[in-house]
Amino acid sequence: MNLVISKNLDSVNEAVMPARQGDGKTLRLLCMGVPVMGLRSFNAELERYCAVRDDVQAVHVTMAASNTLKAMSRLPKPWDKIMRVRRLVRYWSGRVHQWCRPGGPLDIGHFDAAIVCPQLFAGGLAQLKAEGSRFTLAVHIDATIRNTIRDFGDTPERQRELMKVESAVFAQCDLVSGMGTWAANSARDDYGIPADRAMWVPPIAPVFGAKPPRERAAGSLPRIVFVGYDWERKGGPDLLRWHQKHFADKAELHFVGGGEKIADGAAKNVRVHGRVQRDRLINELLPTMDFFVMPTRREMSCWAGIEAMGHGMPVVLSAIGGIPDLVIEGETGFLAQPGDEEGFVKAIRTLIDDPDRCRRMGEAARARVEREFTRDAVYSKLIDKLRAITFHSTR
Repeated sequence: MNLVISKNLDSVNEAVMPARQGDGKTLRLLCMGVPVMGLRSFNAELERYCAVRDDVQAVHVTMAASNTLKAMSRLPKPWDKIMRVRRLVRYWSGRVHQWCRPGGPLDIGHFDAAIVCPQLFAGGLAQLKAEGSRFTLAVHIDATIRNTIRDFGDTPERQRELMKVESAVFAQCDLVSGMGTWAANSARDDYGIPADRAMWVPPIAPVFGAKPPRERAAGSLPRIVFVGYDWERKGGPDLLRWHQKHFADKAELHFVGGGEKIADGAAKNVRVHGRVQRDRLINELLPTMDFFVMPTRREMSCWAGIEAMGHGMPVVLSAIGGIPDLVIEGETGFLAQPGDEEGFVKAIRTLIDDPDRCRRMGEAARARVEREFTRDAVYSKLIDKLRAITFHSTR
């Protein structure tokens, strides 16, 4: 069974849940997540993987915001981002506790384990576990609050309520999976999660066939691609400026998802694709590109970069958050510090001036994705770990 529920749980009953008594072999798993950026991708890929596991019965719940909460999220200051997150966390903690309590529509007694993404939305399940419900609780995280305070300069005073929630969740966790070792190590070092209960579960991507050398028409230029909807945070303006300053005559720059404010003809050899359907991005745009660049200033990991690598492209990324886990420096791509024009320009110039090296690095990137970043490679380790904790240890 692989049931997917969005928004409304009023119709959920025992007929669509695992039997209350398990057989000790099949993992009865409750998966709950919020539909936001890379977290949405994790939830979707976990759902697809669970569907092909004969030893898993999974119920997937998307914690989609109600119309009231959506309206609240658009309120102007002082309803800023942190205040909106606090309100959403309070709301979902109460709702999940109500749904999953004994006798509720998602009675946790029907499940062996639950995994929630991200950790701040696991408060209701952590409370049930503290009240005596017996199940394995896992959370998937892209960062901890201490990560963002330490590395991104977030203000501790404004994060106190969320830090209390996070600490309460981690206190009840049996397993923490981090999108990067940066996050998993913080769960271990800052919150006391045992080392054998904190694991790396990175972004994943399909693997495409070996990429043949792209045949260029006479006079055509190599193509750089940037994929990101939060254009400014992900460094789009920096990349545009560097391209126009150093590479406007040497390479095309393609923006996917952002850059709509660039006027037609205002930037030389720049093309803005805007928002495109994922199928078109994966099957039409990425195969025509030579390498991927994203000089982001704040990032937990980089799903788009892994997808580019799966297409046989080297990547040039910021050395922040969990991104360094994804790149073997000089072999599958390059890393530079956010805002480091010299570092990014040097890496981009290397890939433009040496197309043979660019192709070799792209093939090495594709091969690494095939070894380490496929759905089966990544999620098999997560599910196997959950099974081991659930069936072979005393929690």
